[in-house]
Amino acid sequence: MTKNATGALFAAGMLRGANFLFVGLLVQQIAASEVVAGRLGFAAVAAVGFLMVHGSPSRLRAETIKAASLLATLDTVVPYTLLAFAQTRIDSGLAAVLATTAPLFTMVTAAALARDERLSIVRFGGLILGLLGVIVLTGGGVLAITEGDGTAIGAVMLASITYGGSIVYARKLLLDHDPVTLTAVKLSSGAIQAFLLMVVLEGMPGYGSLTREGWLFLVMLGAAGTGAAYFLHFWAVARVGSVRGSIVTYISPPASMLLGWLILGETLTIPMFLGLALIAGGVATVMFAPSIEWRLKKAWCAVPARSSTSCRVAFPVAA
Repeated sequence: MTKNATGALFAAGMLRGANFLFVGLLVQQIAASEVVAGRLGFAAVAAVGFLMVHGSPSRLRAETIKAASLLATLDTVVPYTLLAFAQTRIDSGLAAVLATTAPLFTMVTAAALARDERLSIVRFGGLILGLLGVIVLTGGGVLAITEGDGTAIGAVMLASITYGGSIVYARKLLLDHDPVTLTAVKLSSGAIQAFLLMVVLEGMPGYGSLTREGWLFLVMLGAAGTGAAYFLHFWAVARVGSVRGSIVTYISPPASMLLGWLILGETLTIPMFLGLALIAGGVATVMFAPSIEWRLKKAWCAVPARSSTSCRVAFPVAA
Protein backbone atom coordinates (compact mmCIF):
# COMPACT_ATOMS: atom_id res chain seq x y z
CA MET A 1 0.00 0.00 0.00
CA THR A 2 1.15 3.56 -0.67
CA LYS A 3 1.97 5.90 2.22
CA ASN A 4 -0.98 8.14 1.38
CA ALA A 5 -3.44 5.25 1.38
CA THR A 6 -1.98 3.89 4.62
CA GLY A 7 -2.28 7.30 6.26
CA ALA A 8 -5.89 7.68 5.11
CA LEU A 9 -6.81 4.24 6.44
CA PHE A 10 -5.09 4.95 9.76
CA ALA A 11 -6.91 8.28 10.17
CA ALA A 12 -10.25 6.70 9.28
CA GLY A 13 -9.61 3.89 11.77
CA MET A 14 -8.79 6.31 14.60
CA LEU A 15 -11.92 8.36 13.90
CA ARG A 16 -14.04 5.23 13.96
CA GLY A 17 -12.44 4.17 17.23
CA ALA A 18 -13.67 7.41 18.82
CA ASN A 19 -17.14 6.75 17.38
CA PHE A 20 -17.73 3.87 19.80
CA LEU A 21 -17.05 6.25 22.68
CA PHE A 22 -19.46 8.87 21.32
CA VAL A 23 -22.21 6.28 20.75
CA GLY A 24 -21.63 4.84 24.24
CA LEU A 25 -22.14 8.30 25.73
CA LEU A 26 -25.12 9.21 23.55
CA VAL A 27 -27.21 6.07 24.15
CA GLN A 28 -27.28 7.11 27.81
CA GLN A 29 -29.30 10.19 26.79
CA ILE A 30 -31.34 9.28 23.69
CA ALA A 31 -32.59 6.17 21.91
CA ALA A 32 -30.33 4.16 19.60
CA SER A 33 -32.36 5.05 16.49
CA GLU A 34 -32.13 8.74 17.41
CA VAL A 35 -28.35 8.45 17.69
CA VAL A 36 -28.18 6.94 14.19
CA ALA A 37 -30.52 9.52 12.63
CA GLY A 38 -28.61 12.42 14.18
CA ARG A 39 -25.28 10.89 13.27
CA LEU A 40 -26.16 10.47 9.62
CA GLY A 41 -27.88 13.86 9.49
CA PHE A 42 -24.72 15.72 10.54
CA ALA A 43 -22.60 13.43 8.36
CA ALA A 44 -24.73 14.29 5.33
CA VAL A 45 -24.47 18.02 6.01
CA ALA A 46 -20.67 17.75 6.27
CA ALA A 47 -20.42 15.60 3.13
CA VAL A 48 -22.63 17.82 0.98
CA GLY A 49 -20.82 20.93 2.24
CA PHE A 50 -17.45 19.41 1.37
CA LEU A 51 -18.75 18.43 -2.06
CA MET A 52 -19.99 21.94 -2.81
CA VAL A 53 -16.85 23.72 -1.58
CA HIS A 54 -13.96 21.42 -2.52
CA GLY A 55 -15.34 18.68 -4.70
CA SER A 56 -15.92 18.39 -8.41
CA PRO A 57 -19.40 16.92 -8.31
CA SER A 58 -20.17 14.60 -11.15
CA ARG A 59 -23.56 14.72 -12.78
CA LEU A 60 -26.09 12.76 -10.74
CA ARG A 61 -27.81 9.91 -12.51
CA ALA A 62 -30.78 7.85 -11.33
CA GLU A 63 -28.61 4.74 -11.18
CA THR A 64 -26.09 6.56 -8.97
CA ILE A 65 -28.79 7.55 -6.50
CA LYS A 66 -30.20 4.00 -6.43
CA ALA A 67 -26.78 2.43 -5.97
CA ALA A 68 -25.77 4.90 -3.25
CA SER A 69 -29.08 4.37 -1.45
CA LEU A 70 -28.56 0.60 -1.37
CA LEU A 71 -25.01 1.11 -0.15
CA ALA A 72 -26.32 3.44 2.58
CA THR A 73 -28.67 0.73 3.80
CA LEU A 74 -25.93 -1.91 3.87
CA ASP A 75 -22.99 0.00 5.34
CA THR A 76 -24.57 2.74 7.45
CA VAL A 77 -28.24 2.44 8.45
CA VAL A 78 -28.33 -1.27 9.29
CA PRO A 79 -24.91 -1.68 10.97
CA TYR A 80 -25.10 1.68 12.80
CA THR A 81 -28.52 0.82 14.22
CA LEU A 82 -27.37 -2.63 15.31
CA LEU A 83 -24.20 -1.24 16.92
CA ALA A 84 -26.06 1.53 18.76
CA PHE A 85 -28.56 -1.01 20.07
CA ALA A 86 -25.73 -3.29 21.18
CA GLN A 87 -24.02 -0.47 23.07
CA THR A 88 -27.08 -0.07 25.27
CA ARG A 89 -26.17 -3.52 26.66
CA ILE A 90 -22.41 -4.01 26.28
CA ASP A 91 -19.33 -1.80 26.69
CA SER A 92 -18.06 0.27 23.78
CA GLY A 93 -14.64 -1.45 23.93
CA LEU A 94 -16.20 -4.91 23.55
CA ALA A 95 -18.37 -3.69 20.65
CA ALA A 96 -15.31 -2.19 18.94
CA VAL A 97 -13.31 -5.41 19.24
CA LEU A 98 -16.18 -7.55 17.93
CA ALA A 99 -16.58 -5.16 14.99
CA THR A 100 -13.03 -5.99 13.89
CA THR A 101 -14.41 -9.18 12.36
CA ALA A 102 -15.82 -7.16 9.42
CA PRO A 103 -12.73 -7.74 7.20
CA LEU A 104 -13.23 -11.49 7.58
CA PHE A 105 -16.72 -11.21 6.13
CA THR A 106 -15.37 -8.87 3.47
CA MET A 107 -12.97 -11.64 2.48
CA VAL A 108 -15.76 -14.21 2.21
CA THR A 109 -17.92 -11.87 0.12
CA ALA A 110 -15.00 -10.81 -2.08
CA ALA A 111 -14.04 -14.43 -2.71
CA ALA A 112 -17.58 -15.16 -3.86
CA LEU A 113 -18.09 -12.07 -6.00
CA ALA A 114 -14.72 -10.53 -6.94
CA ARG A 115 -12.48 -12.40 -9.38
CA ASP A 116 -9.29 -10.77 -8.14
CA GLU A 117 -9.74 -11.67 -4.46
CA ARG A 118 -9.76 -15.47 -4.19
CA LEU A 119 -10.39 -17.51 -1.03
CA SER A 120 -7.15 -19.41 -0.40
CA ILE A 121 -6.25 -21.87 2.35
CA VAL A 122 -4.26 -19.15 4.13
CA ARG A 123 -7.18 -16.70 4.07
CA PHE A 124 -9.56 -19.42 5.24
CA GLY A 125 -7.18 -20.08 8.13
CA GLY A 126 -7.31 -16.37 8.97
CA LEU A 127 -11.11 -16.54 9.02
CA ILE A 128 -11.07 -19.46 11.47
CA LEU A 129 -8.52 -17.69 13.68
CA GLY A 130 -10.65 -14.55 13.78
CA LEU A 131 -13.84 -16.44 14.65
CA LEU A 132 -11.94 -18.25 17.41
CA GLY A 133 -11.02 -14.82 18.76
CA VAL A 134 -14.72 -13.90 18.90
CA ILE A 135 -15.49 -17.02 20.93
CA VAL A 136 -12.61 -16.32 23.34
CA LEU A 137 -13.58 -12.66 23.64
CA THR A 138 -17.23 -13.36 24.46
CA GLY A 139 -16.74 -16.54 26.45
CA GLY A 140 -19.12 -18.24 24.04
CA GLY A 141 -21.69 -15.49 24.54
CA VAL A 142 -22.00 -15.00 20.80
CA LEU A 143 -23.63 -18.44 20.67
CA ALA A 144 -26.25 -17.51 23.29
CA ILE A 145 -28.10 -14.89 21.26
CA THR A 146 -31.33 -15.31 23.24
CA GLU A 147 -29.76 -13.85 26.39
CA GLY A 148 -29.22 -10.13 27.11
CA ASP A 149 -25.54 -9.78 26.31
CA GLY A 150 -25.80 -12.56 23.72
CA THR A 151 -28.40 -10.55 21.80
CA ALA A 152 -26.12 -7.51 21.81
CA ILE A 153 -23.11 -9.59 20.72
CA GLY A 154 -25.20 -11.13 17.95
CA ALA A 155 -26.24 -7.64 16.82
CA VAL A 156 -22.58 -6.57 16.53
CA MET A 157 -21.73 -9.70 14.55
CA LEU A 158 -24.66 -9.11 12.19
CA ALA A 159 -23.50 -5.51 11.76
CA SER A 160 -20.02 -6.80 10.90
CA ILE A 161 -21.44 -9.19 8.31
CA THR A 162 -23.51 -6.44 6.69
CA TYR A 163 -20.72 -3.87 6.76
CA GLY A 164 -18.04 -6.33 5.68
CA GLY A 165 -20.01 -7.42 2.65
CA SER A 166 -20.89 -3.84 1.71
CA ILE A 167 -17.21 -2.93 1.24
CA VAL A 168 -17.04 -5.21 -1.80
CA TYR A 169 -20.10 -3.50 -3.25
CA ALA A 170 -18.57 -0.10 -2.51
CA ARG A 171 -15.41 -1.02 -4.39
CA LYS A 172 -17.48 -2.01 -7.42
CA LEU A 173 -19.34 1.31 -7.33
CA LEU A 174 -16.09 3.26 -7.04
CA LEU A 175 -15.00 1.93 -10.43
CA ASP A 176 -17.71 4.03 -12.11
CA HIS A 177 -18.51 6.77 -9.60
CA ASP A 178 -16.61 9.69 -8.11
CA PRO A 179 -15.92 8.87 -4.41
CA VAL A 180 -16.81 12.37 -3.18
CA THR A 181 -20.16 12.42 -4.96
CA LEU A 182 -20.91 8.82 -4.02
CA THR A 183 -20.18 9.50 -0.33
CA ALA A 184 -22.35 12.64 -0.26
CA VAL A 185 -25.30 10.92 -1.93
CA LYS A 186 -24.92 7.82 0.22
CA LEU A 187 -24.86 9.72 3.51
CA SER A 188 -27.80 11.91 2.43
CA SER A 189 -29.84 8.84 1.55
CA GLY A 190 -28.75 7.17 4.78
CA ALA A 191 -29.91 10.19 6.80
CA ILE A 192 -33.37 10.01 5.22
CA GLN A 193 -33.62 6.26 5.80
CA ALA A 194 -32.46 6.58 9.41
CA PHE A 195 -34.96 9.38 10.11
CA LEU A 196 -37.84 7.29 8.76
CA LEU A 197 -36.69 4.30 10.82
CA MET A 198 -36.50 6.49 13.93
CA VAL A 199 -40.06 7.75 13.40
CA VAL A 200 -41.30 4.17 13.06
CA LEU A 201 -39.48 2.98 16.19
CA GLU A 202 -39.66 6.02 18.48
CA GLY A 203 -42.17 8.46 17.03
CA MET A 204 -41.05 12.09 16.94
CA PRO A 205 -37.41 12.62 17.95
CA GLY A 206 -36.52 13.46 21.55
CA TYR A 207 -33.33 15.43 21.06
CA GLY A 208 -34.46 17.93 23.69
CA SER A 209 -33.03 15.61 26.36
CA LEU A 210 -29.49 16.05 24.99
CA THR A 211 -27.06 18.09 27.07
CA ARG A 212 -24.60 20.54 25.52
CA GLU A 213 -21.94 17.86 25.67
CA GLY A 214 -24.38 15.44 24.05
CA TRP A 215 -24.90 17.78 21.09
CA LEU A 216 -21.13 18.16 20.77
CA PHE A 217 -20.68 14.39 20.77
CA LEU A 218 -23.41 13.98 18.15
CA VAL A 219 -21.89 16.61 15.85
CA MET A 220 -18.42 15.09 16.19
CA LEU A 221 -19.82 11.59 15.64
CA GLY A 222 -21.57 12.67 12.45
CA ALA A 223 -19.30 15.26 10.86
CA ALA A 224 -15.87 13.85 11.74
CA GLY A 225 -16.33 10.24 12.76
CA THR A 226 -18.71 9.44 9.91
CA GLY A 227 -18.50 12.08 7.15
CA ALA A 228 -14.74 12.65 7.15
CA ALA A 229 -14.00 9.00 7.92
CA TYR A 230 -16.00 7.83 4.88
CA PHE A 231 -14.24 10.21 2.54
CA LEU A 232 -10.87 8.92 3.72
CA HIS A 233 -11.96 5.30 3.58
CA PHE A 234 -13.52 5.44 0.11
CA TRP A 235 -10.50 7.26 -1.24
CA ALA A 236 -8.21 4.51 0.10
CA VAL A 237 -10.45 1.58 -0.99
CA ALA A 238 -10.40 2.88 -4.57
CA ARG A 239 -6.59 2.52 -4.48
CA VAL A 240 -5.86 -0.59 -2.40
CA GLY A 241 -8.94 -2.81 -2.81
CA SER A 242 -11.80 -3.84 -0.55
CA VAL A 243 -9.98 -6.44 1.57
CA ARG A 244 -6.98 -4.24 2.38
CA GLY A 245 -9.29 -1.24 2.74
CA SER A 246 -11.23 -2.98 5.53
CA ILE A 247 -8.12 -2.78 7.73
CA VAL A 248 -9.70 0.31 9.31
CA THR A 249 -11.90 -1.95 11.42
CA TYR A 250 -9.01 -3.25 13.47
CA ILE A 251 -7.09 -0.01 13.75
CA SER A 252 -9.93 1.43 15.84
CA PRO A 253 -10.36 -1.09 18.73
CA PRO A 254 -7.22 -0.16 20.74
CA ALA A 255 -8.25 3.51 20.65
CA SER A 256 -11.83 2.64 21.54
CA MET A 257 -10.77 0.37 24.41
CA LEU A 258 -8.45 3.03 25.83
CA LEU A 259 -11.05 5.81 25.57
CA GLY A 260 -13.73 3.59 27.10
CA TRP A 261 -11.43 2.81 30.03
CA LEU A 262 -10.33 6.42 30.56
CA ILE A 263 -13.66 8.20 30.07
CA LEU A 264 -16.45 5.66 30.63
CA GLY A 265 -14.68 3.60 33.29
CA GLU A 266 -15.08 0.38 31.30
CA THR A 267 -13.20 -2.72 32.40
CA LEU A 268 -10.32 -4.10 30.35
CA THR A 269 -10.13 -7.88 30.74
CA ILE A 270 -7.62 -10.54 29.73
CA PRO A 271 -10.14 -12.29 27.40
CA MET A 272 -10.67 -8.93 25.68
CA PHE A 273 -6.96 -8.54 24.90
CA LEU A 274 -6.59 -12.21 23.93
CA GLY A 275 -9.66 -12.07 21.71
CA LEU A 276 -8.39 -8.88 20.10
CA ALA A 277 -5.02 -10.51 19.44
CA LEU A 278 -6.64 -13.54 17.79
CA ILE A 279 -9.01 -11.42 15.70
CA ALA A 280 -6.20 -9.07 14.67
CA GLY A 281 -4.05 -12.09 13.81
CA GLY A 282 -6.83 -13.52 11.67
CA VAL A 283 -7.40 -10.21 9.90
CA ALA A 284 -3.65 -9.75 9.34
CA THR A 285 -3.48 -13.25 7.86
CA VAL A 286 -6.26 -12.33 5.44
CA MET A 287 -4.69 -9.00 4.55
CA PHE A 288 -1.20 -10.35 3.92
CA ALA A 289 -2.19 -13.74 2.52
CA PRO A 290 -0.29 -13.34 -0.79
CA SER A 291 2.99 -12.64 1.02
CA ILE A 292 2.41 -15.53 3.44
CA GLU A 293 1.57 -17.90 0.57
CA TRP A 294 4.70 -16.85 -1.32
CA ARG A 295 6.91 -17.58 1.69
CA LEU A 296 5.23 -20.93 2.28
CA LYS A 297 5.62 -21.86 -1.37
CA LYS A 298 9.28 -20.90 -1.34
CA ALA A 299 9.94 -23.05 1.74
CA TRP A 300 7.89 -26.02 0.44
CA CYS A 301 9.24 -26.09 -3.08
CA ALA A 302 12.84 -25.55 -1.97
CA VAL A 303 13.02 -29.14 -0.66
CA PRO A 304 14.74 -31.21 -3.42
CA ALA A 305 12.67 -34.31 -2.70
CA ARG A 306 9.45 -32.53 -3.65
CA SER A 307 8.56 -32.53 -7.33
CA SER A 308 7.20 -29.58 -9.29
CA THR A 309 3.89 -31.44 -9.44
CA SER A 310 3.55 -31.55 -5.66
CA CYS A 311 4.49 -27.87 -5.56
CA ARG A 312 1.68 -27.01 -7.98
CA VAL A 313 -0.79 -29.14 -6.00
CA ALA A 314 0.13 -27.42 -2.71
CA PHE A 315 0.12 -23.94 -4.30
CA PRO A 316 -2.09 -24.15 -7.40
CA VAL A 317 -2.20 -20.42 -8.10
CA ALA A 318 1.20 -19.30 -6.90
CA ALA A 319 3.15 -22.15 -8.52
